[in-house]
Amino acid sequence: MHRGFPVTKLRLLQPILQDSVFCHHAALSTLSSSGVPSQARVVVCGGGAVGVSVAYQLTEAGWNDVVILEQNIALGGSTVLSAGLMRRLAPSFLATQVLEYTNQGFDAIIKKGYDIGLHRSGSLSLARVSDRFIDLQRQHSAAKAAGFESEMMTPEEVGKKFPYLHTADLYGALWCAKDGFINPELTYAAVLDLAMLNGAKLIQGCLVTGVNVEKGAVKSVDTNLGSIACEYFVNCAGLWSRDVAKSGFRKIRVPVHPCEHQYLVTYPVFPNEDKDYPIIFDMDERMYMRAHNRGILCGGFAVPPKVAFPGRIPPDFSKKMLPEDWDSFQPILERLIQRVPSVHLAEPLKLVNGPEAFTPDGRSVMGESAEVKNYYIAAGMNAKGTAAALGLGRLLADKVTKGSTEFETWELDPRRFLDMHNNRDFVKARIKETSSEY
Repeated sequence: MHRGFPVTKLRLLQPILQDSVFCHHAALSTLSSSGVPSQARVVVCGGGAVGVSVAYQLTEAGWNDVVILEQNIALGGSTVLSAGLMRRLAPSFLATQVLEYTNQGFDAIIKKGYDIGLHRSGSLSLARVSDRFIDLQRQHSAAKAAGFESEMMTPEEVGKKFPYLHTADLYGALWCAKDGFINPELTYAAVLDLAMLNGAKLIQGCLVTGVNVEKGAVKSVDTNLGSIACEYFVNCAGLWSRDVAKSGFRKIRVPVHPCEHQYLVTYPVFPNEDKDYPIIFDMDERMYMRAHNRGILCGGFAVPPKVAFPGRIPPDFSKKMLPEDWDSFQPILERLIQRVPSVHLAEPLKLVNGPEAFTPDGRSVMGESAEVKNYYIAAGMNAKGTAAALGLGRLLADKVTKGSTEFETWELDPRRFLDMHNNRDFVKARIKETSSEY
């Protein structure tokens, strides 16, 4: 029997998951734990989207003696829970360049024969209030200056792009033609495959227990499978980046902690293919949405955002979801039905709840640590991991191999944080604010 979303019964919905959110990539099943090599030029800690991107970009630069250490299964953390949104515009010039690097990387991967589920369906950023419309006009100017295809649209034009939207309350919207979405697991499985073809090694089930230092520089890495002598260490441990940074004799500042991020997926409700519908960013209503298997995928953060793992982050959190929280998702669901009224006829398939690592200022941490020479960090993606990992990996690879990047990267530099910023209580308090601006 068709269930739907009667508004009066929103709080009674407790759908049973009828399929798995995970689509484990076949290529990864051939990888297994093994003993660690005695030495490597670069050790990358973390086999998520960021870690495999750093390894890939290093090997593309000719540094092939790279080892990726993953404590669980590669691509098993936030990567598989991502909604896969892909944008080209960001609040700063540097952040926009990171996204552009990533988009260039996607195109390069496709040219090498990989299917990453890329669809450039475009995006509409909606303005329900006048201040938002002014902000979108500024973004449009920035897009034109960067050479991106964009257009300011009236509510009537928005309705033509996405006929199911309620547009009567809108001032207008910003159309970005080249935005779209990817399959995150297929994409970064391809990145990992390319890195390994270039010579990188992956060791799963390998927990980093400490980084040894000699004369102020990285000397070796201790793991549960043995020690590896290395010249460079890159902390790409995602949710566990702060824990890894504090595990050695020298404590490194990496102030990150996860918030809960939820999105709803419904059974089919649209008649056409997903690529025929643009992504919708409704910042005034604090949500995003896109077509997914002819149904709708809609997500956002609770108000106020919820901190995930108030205590210690479980080391075995891999290929898992956090418990569904329909009470906190209720306001997003109500706003979704107001914006896309036909959704109330859709049957819910699953509510995905996953952790996303945030920093106190909402910017990623990328570069060499202040405490130890040749100890690099690429972490704290602030819910933009799959959209920015390849670009951030390129910046990090340039830092390591060339000593500099094409653009000034101070806004991402780990040295901007003091000891007080690395306090766990401070981080957890601040990420409630930064995630609310997502």
